Amino acid sequence: MDWLIEPAHAAIVTSLLFAFISLVAMLLLYFRRRRAEHGLARVNQADRDLSRGLMVRLENADEENVLAPYAINPQQLERVFSRLLQMVRGPERDRLLLIAETMRVPDPAIAQLQHRWAARRIDALRMLEQFPVPQVVRAISECMATDRNPLVRTEAAATLTRIGSVPSPSAIIDALSLRTTNPSLLHAAIFRTGSVQHGAEMAQLANELPTGRLRSMIAEAIGWSEDFAMLPILADFARSNDPELRIAGLKAARQLGHPGARTWILPMLLDPVDEVRVQAARTCGHLGLVDAIPILSRLVENSSWWVRTRAAEALALLRPAQPAPFPVTGLRK
Repeated sequence: MDWLIEPAHAAIVTSLLFAFISLVAMLLLYFRRRRAEHGLARVNQADRDLSRGLMVRLENADEENVLAPYAINPQQLERVFSRLLQMVRGPERDRLLLIAETMRVPDPAIAQLQHRWAARRIDALRMLEQFPVPQVVRAISECMATDRNPLVRTEAAATLTRIGSVPSPSAIIDALSLRTTNPSLLHAAIFRTGSVQHGAEMAQLANELPTGRLRSMIAEAIGWSEDFAMLPILADFARSNDPELRIAGLKAARQLGHPGARTWILPMLLDPVDEVRVQAARTCGHLGLVDAIPILSRLVENSSWWVRTRAAEALALLRPAQPAPFPVTGLRK
């Protein structure tokens, strides 16, 4: 029977050894977690103390030495300022940004704009977005103009747009090489945001650029300018030989939302290009142009399914008391 006892003994020893190793591993994980929790508690307490000190300085600009007792590192400064900037508005936010600039909080992220990895440079841009001070705007503008990676340059342009320092459309086009590349939806969003400040330049570019996606994108962005003085320019687009420009003019007019555009929108319901008629029908419905009802009533029998559908949708908006000529689908074009 000895030959049976020895394997059983070995199995017991192995089980005990495995249980001991498991116990040691669990204890190590427990103490490691406790240490991490205590460390996190210390970090959180330090952040709260620093936040209180910053709020004291925010209330009293003369208290320049109020932060002297705190052991501060750049990561902590960035973290605490980011949280506080989300909590304050108006003049208090402006003063807090000034304090951040005085304490050189954005400097590490600005330095990261020179990192060899594009992902790190993009992360730095997203951090700098929280500190829209002149020094940061200059650094991001330089990044947009000179960075070797097109994705980083695009992110820099988007960052400038989000912080309210929208570059001119020409600067964006040149920096992002949009004359030779196909612009994206992000580029469209940048142009739309910038149209409030640069509507006149966009109108000029829409007339100067060659036919293509970039031209129609800029023309459409004019609709976000909130400037009714742009209506005559959109009317010029409606008379263009380029159907894409005519479509962009209609979309811009729909976004601008002024019914005064009816004089040139109504004739576009009879445009020879289906997509133009589609956008004209949608625009008539959106702007409430009841004068378009007779033409729209004829368009519901058009040979194009899209034209028929959009005409029916527009009629449903313009005369809700009457049923649509046929069921309107939820598709959009």
